[in-house]
This record gives sequence, structure tokens and C-alpha cells, in this order.
Amino acid sequence: MNTPKSFGLALYAEGKMIGFTIGNSRRTSGGWTFYIAEFCIDNRLQGRGAGSFLMRSLEEFLEEKGVSSINLLTSHAGDAADFYIKNGFVEKENRIVMVKQT
Repeated sequence: MNTPKSFGLALYAEGKMIGFTIGNSRRTSGGWTFYIAEFCIDNRLQGRGAGSFLMRSLEEFLEEKGVSSINLLTSHAGDAADFYIKNGFVEKENRIVMVKQT
């Protein structure tokens, strides 16, 4: 990813990548915010703590860099929203996702 302030982490087990996250930081009125573009864990390993470990690792790194918040978009369908809530994220009621087809 060749974007200023972009960052990614990969999670390995037994020499194989089992997950990764990538995104970028932007300065906002509240300080630096990291925007997660992708957060993935191998389906076979979900629910075993790997995702929470990767999220904690990301949070620790970002805190050291002075990032004060993390934002992401996810779907209500599936287990992703529950995962993020379990890891301390809250749904912002003042946000609207808008899309325009080209």
C-alpha cells in the first residue's frame, strides 16, 4: 500500500499467514484516527482469539504512534459486527454510509 500514513500487520502461525489488517491514519479534529480498510482472519481460525490478538497488537502500535481512535466500516450481516463490539468498538449513530454507482 503506497499511501501516506498507511500501515499493515500480518499474523502468522506455524509459518503461515492466518490474518492481516491494513489501513491508514488521518488527522481529524480529534487528533489522529486510523481507518481500517481490511481486517481478515482465516475462517478456520475465527473464534479462537487470533482476531482479538491482532486487534490488540494494532491498538498497541497505534497508541505508540499517537493515534487516538480507530474507525472502520462493517456489515450488520455475519459475525464481524459482534467481533468489533467484543473488542471495544461502538456503533456511531451519527454516521451514514453513502454510495453512488458510476
